[in-house]
Amino acid sequence: FKEGKISHYQASDPKHIIEYMDEKKERFEQILPQLLLKRSMSIEKSDVTLFKNIRGVKELYFELLDAAGTEHLTLGSPKESLMMGDAWWLGYHKKRISKGIHAKQIFNESLRDWVKRNRYNDKLSEIKFTVKGFEPLTEIVIRGEKIGIIIWTEKPIGILIYNKALANSYDKYFEIMWKTARR
Repeated sequence: FKEGKISHYQASDPKHIIEYMDEKKERFEQILPQLLLKRSMSIEKSDVTLFKNIRGVKELYFELLDAAGTEHLTLGSPKESLMMGDAWWLGYHKKRISKGIHAKQIFNESLRDWVKRNRYNDKLSEIKFTVKGFEPLTEIVIRGEKIGIIIWTEKPIGILIYNKALANSYDKYFEIMWKTARR
């Protein structure tokens, strides 16, 4: 309300925000089947998708989580990947574990202490490390026929490639690197 030239404001009950979000979610769930149908009807599936910023990279990881296959292979996670936050990483791997997906991960040596502090102790994960001093800003994740390449700059970039032959090639590359990585 206005009192002369001065405007006065009062906050609404914060509980209404939850109601608003529930309403939006309900509306989205109503159109979701139509969106999924349109996506599945696309004539030509894209082989490469680009994701930008942290929000985009999170979406890339969820795409990988939904990919076919029973293994999640990660190569070269740098300390910059921690910009996603501990809670996000732990939640992501909790979802992976709940889906029964085995993970073999080769992290950069700079993440060894982080792994000790935040280890998502499960029987579905094996972790090794690269040699000290090698700290690339890229990370490669292989899931089924999909490859995610994440470039961990200040505003991260993710590239999702859907190609069976390339995924097989990266699988072989990963196995070579796995043999040389250290526990």
